Amino acid sequence: MKTAILSDFHGNATALSGVLKEIKKEGLTKIFITGDFIGYYYQPDKIFKLLRSWEWEGVIGNHDAILRDFISGKNNQMDTYRTSYGRALDVAIKKLSKKDKQLLISLPERREITIDGKKILLCHGSPWRNDEYLYHDSPAEIFEKIASLGYDFVILGHTHHPLLKKVGRCIIVNPGSVGQPRDEGSNSSWAVADFATGVVDFRRTRFDPSKVIKEAEMYDPGLNYLKEVLTRKKIYYA
Repeated sequence: MKTAILSDFHGNATALSGVLKEIKKEGLTKIFITGDFIGYYYQPDKIFKLLRSWEWEGVIGNHDAILRDFISGKNNQMDTYRTSYGRALDVAIKKLSKKDKQLLISLPERREITIDGKKILLCHGSPWRNDEYLYHDSPAEIFEKIASLGYDFVILGHTHHPLLKKVGRCIIVNPGSVGQPRDEGSNSSWAVADFATGVVDFRRTRFDPSKVIKEAEMYDPGLNYLKEVLTRKKIYYA
């Protein structure tokens, strides 16, 4: 059974729409999502509208968890968030329905799934921290620690860069980002996994960033990063 693996939409429904069209063309019916539905960009309500007709399972990302903590009163540093990331959280609070907010904030930080006899773990940053960055050149002992957990697949996100590592029998996958790919702007990164055979293929789907950039200019004119990252032509690890 082949499954689409997606991560880090970050409120960019323009990008997600294009990826879902490609998934449909490939005849895939199931999606795993490793978090960060919201943050940075401004179409969070459309993200959930697009996902309603799909069978998916997912986990909460670090930006999603920040929304959860604001709603619960655990975190009240909205100005700090705006300074670093812009007004996307304000937009999410305003645009998301009560039902979609509850769906998002109730997602677990880790999700265990079994498919084709394979044990799979979904998480966002790492199995122990949803804001940890794991790149291809991260220390080997970190990947060995992940492999020691005993899963056949560990699927994560957060870095916005695709990653594929095999340590022993454990395959570690990061599909990259749909909504804010950081290796090449406006070229959504995602993956397709055949868990029975252990084959993981990466996909790229281009999207027109003009609408998203226009919204960034309107909501966050002082945060040039939100526009620059969508027009990158080279590989960056930031």
